[in-house]
Amino acid sequence: MKFKKKMEELLEMPVEVVSDLPKITISGFDEVIIENFARNT
Repeated sequence: MKFKKKMEELLEMPVEVVSDLPKITISGFDEVIIENFARNT
């Protein structure tokens, strides 16, 4: 985890880019966008 934090600081990248967390965007009542999703199988 330290490596990702260092890269984030060095490259001045937002946390969302270097994290493993998905980004969920909800637009109104009929649209949900899920980005950066990885299935662990």
